[in-house]
Amino acid sequence: MRSGFIFSGRLEKIKNIDKIIRVYDKLPTDIQEENPLYIAGEGTQETALKALAASLPTRGKVIFTGNLNNDELIEEDSSKKILLMASSQEGFPMAIAEALSVGIPVISTDTGDIARFIKSNENGFLLPISFSDEEYIHSIEIILSNYERFSENALKSSAVFNASRVARSVIEDIHKVVTNK
Repeated sequence: MRSGFIFSGRLEKIKNIDKIIRVYDKLPTDIQEENPLYIAGEGTQETALKALAASLPTRGKVIFTGNLNNDELIEEDSSKKILLMASSQEGFPMAIAEALSVGIPVISTDTGDIARFIKSNENGFLLPISFSDEEYIHSIEIILSNYERFSENALKSSAVFNASRVARSVIEDIHKVVTNK
């Protein structure tokens, strides 16, 4: 059974991981007890984020895993319930594609290309960059209250990342072009 939440990526200011830690600290105790927060990655904010986590009452429930190779990260993701993101600027993080591919719903800010893949109240939630703690907490609670639906939708929405499907589509397009000449 899955438990825990995860952020994975570079530990940089633009990722707003401090906001994720602060939101986590405000979650109801029962949710925290069942779901530690895992932070996977390294970066310039690591020391500050560890100090923040240690200063809050949730100390011990925020776990820093360090850098993980791709296989380790996907395995880590697959055991968690929700991928938490809060970037103020982003392209499209591979962490989202990886999470969806193992049926993990995503809560993220609406930046970059993320809105092309995350649909609120379907496979996760898309929040404004200036989200309130309450909005983020409410999104977590909604996903947890109907987890199977969100997880199934996350897995279905990952089909766009399937390499064989993408390759087959490209081959079909090339075939159409070649046979039409």
